[in-house]
Amino acid sequence: MKNIKEIIKEISEKSINQEICGFICFNDNFYVKQVSNRASNPDVYFHMSTIDYLDIKKNNNIVAIFHNHPTYTESQSVFDKTMAENICLPSIVYSNLTKNFSIFIPDSITSDVKDLERLKGVIFND
Repeated sequence: MKNIKEIIKEISEKSINQEICGFICFNDNFYVKQVSNRASNPDVYFHMSTIDYLDIKKNNNIVAIFHNHPTYTESQSVFDKTMAENICLPSIVYSNLTKNFSIFIPDSITSDVKDLERLKGVIFND
């Protein structure tokens, strides 16, 4: 069984021209709920709809949001950090270029702290 790190890498590597995005959820194991990138310019940034967020939140334990940077490093942009702050969820970025991950944790989060620590362990300590 693939772990969440491998799943995010696999999804991201399939998208070489556009940012992909979604939610990392937890229920005994981590899993991904990928959503459509609704940005007007998806090769530069991502946008998730409020409806997608509410639909997924209704039946899933969301721990973080994720997206990739197809041609940039894993550094979180000001936009990435603002999105995380607005949705009160940590942001995970995978860079197709460097093959590395980054995380930004906003001051206020709605995810379970224990689940977030587990996620950080899987992504950054493997």
